[in-house]
Amino acid sequence: MTQKARISKLEASLTAKQKLYSWLKHAKLSGGLIPYWRKELTGLMLPLEWLTDEEARFLWHLVIDANVEILRCMHANDELWRVVHLALDGVVRQIARPDSSGIFVPVRPIPELAAHVGRYLCATFQGIWEETLCLQAAMEKISQAYLEGEDILFADSRGVMDTATANFHDTAYMCGAIARWLNLEGVTFAAEAFSSQHPLVQAKVTRLANLSRVEALRCTATRGQLIQAIKGACPDLAHA
Repeated sequence: MTQKARISKLEASLTAKQKLYSWLKHAKLSGGLIPYWRKELTGLMLPLEWLTDEEARFLWHLVIDANVEILRCMHANDELWRVVHLALDGVVRQIARPDSSGIFVPVRPIPELAAHVGRYLCATFQGIWEETLCLQAAMEKISQAYLEGEDILFADSRGVMDTATANFHDTAYMCGAIARWLNLEGVTFAAEAFSSQHPLVQAKVTRLANLSRVEALRCTATRGQLIQAIKGACPDLAHA
């Protein structure tokens, strides 16, 4: 038996889910989701026979959708973060001065305009920070809940998220200090606040899973199955 025949026989013995894991492993060798699709779109685009399995097709869509979500959100948040970070630095210089040991302490009274700007920027950054932590936790939950702990992120998605998290940590430290100086109650920038059980994390996982389920069912489901999947992905349509 030739090497090619042995490989074909081995592949034939794998379940659709095992073939998905094999595809993911090899797809990651492309260096990222974008390079992978660039290669696929300019190559032969050989069919993936195991995608005829509904569950494997759903998981394939989920992996792709999760990576796209990371790339889309992180790039958008990165631009906003840069502006917010620079503005926060300006606020710090308006409302605080370094003491004899070089530690910034608030001036009293804090200028009213600077305080207003600081509150707005803290609220804006809190939204970016929560989205980032929520995405990070959601990816881990998807990996554990649907793919037996398999790392679902391609290199470019992982790199974008890790870079954003590191950058945002520095801003969170600065923003946390401003929040304390301005006595902003209920504002927290603790990374530990977002566990896999957090409602926002669960909501994001559910949304991604439902959207992927719709995509997986689009070509094979009955009209009723597709409608139910769409309603699950879009709660606003639940009572339509």
